[in-house]
Amino acid sequence: MYHTGEKWNPYDSDPKMDQLLESERSITDQTKRKAILQSVARYAADRALEMPLYNINEIFGLSKRVKHFTPVPDSRLRLNKVTVE
Repeated sequence: MYHTGEKWNPYDSDPKMDQLLESERSITDQTKRKAILQSVARYAADRALEMPLYNINEIFGLSKRVKHFTPVPDSRLRLNKVTVE
């Protein structure tokens, strides 16, 4: 999960999540850090937040005949407005 304002979190702002993440970042004790990260995971699960596990880079090759195609950053193709001339 990401902190408010980070590149991969353009859509959510949660002060409690920010506080949990900030408290974890400065701790070097692995046991304490693990406990905080488990709290982060529980809180994210309770809120049903999406937790990205990996990032897929994609390259689209299109014919000039394809119209109204817009690549999206979340890998979920939306082709309902796409046409081929």
